[in-house]
Amino acid sequence: MTDQRLPRYWYSVVSALPDPEAGDRVSVAIIVGDARRAQVDFLENLPKLACLAPTGTLSMYKSILQAIQSRVENPSQFWGLAATIGPHFDLSTPRELYAAPDGRVRRHLINHYLRIEGTRSRGTRFSPQNEASHRLDRFLLSAVPGALIEKIATVERLFPELGDDVFPAPVPRLNRAVRTEDTDILIGAVVVDAEDNPLGVARDASARISQAFWQYSQSRERLQAATGRTIRTLGVVLNGTSHARPEVRSAKEYVLHLWEGDADELFAPERREDESAISDEVRRIVTEGESQSGDSGSV
Repeated sequence: MTDQRLPRYWYSVVSALPDPEAGDRVSVAIIVGDARRAQVDFLENLPKLACLAPTGTLSMYKSILQAIQSRVENPSQFWGLAATIGPHFDLSTPRELYAAPDGRVRRHLINHYLRIEGTRSRGTRFSPQNEASHRLDRFLLSAVPGALIEKIATVERLFPELGDDVFPAPVPRLNRAVRTEDTDILIGAVVVDAEDNPLGVARDASARISQAFWQYSQSRERLQAATGRTIRTLGVVLNGTSHARPEVRSAKEYVLHLWEGDADELFAPERREDESAISDEVRRIVTEGESQSGDSGSV
């Protein structure tokens, strides 16, 4: 870690290496920060480490994490910690957050990195579609200043005035809707990761979104006539942690193939680090939608 610059909002994952020679590592803590302060979060029972380290050593790891917690209070202290943390711990390179590290963001990071899958409370265990929604929120909040980000992207919530003649059948819920004065961008998204069966998981998660895209495509003219708004759909495929594996790439390509005939736009960054470009994509679609609305109004 030679680069001393930190993003405006950032986090780093603290990993424990109970046996450095064996190469085992597990996430045990999260450090989050902004330009002025940093904060360390970890779970008292260290659930992931408990699976690998002897029970008698957990108190030692906990004591070290408590010491780290008391030492790291501002960003400058992070770099000193990275240089002295010792052979049984490791810090990831600071990663950018696209929202301030408030309680909601910190809870999401803790759930994602520190809990064992299946031990999260009901409502916090993320499916591929729900995980995508949380990832989208990091970018959409800053994509179009003044826009409304609707988290319940259903026909009933977005267009309560519609009659039954616009959509002949129920439309599945999408992840998010970005709403400006004249334009609605309806976003369906999934995360494709290295599950035991990434293609099967991706297929199940994306099929509902594909159905929604198809119904919006088929009913677009009636919907726009009834609401006076420009309606655009955007399909987003996000990377999990192992996007370079052939089966994960194949699953991503399948999702894009499934959506390409009905979604107006598709966005599938090659790397997780490129996801922030979704903000630019949303701004571009909004600009085009407002242009179309202006042209229609001048006729």
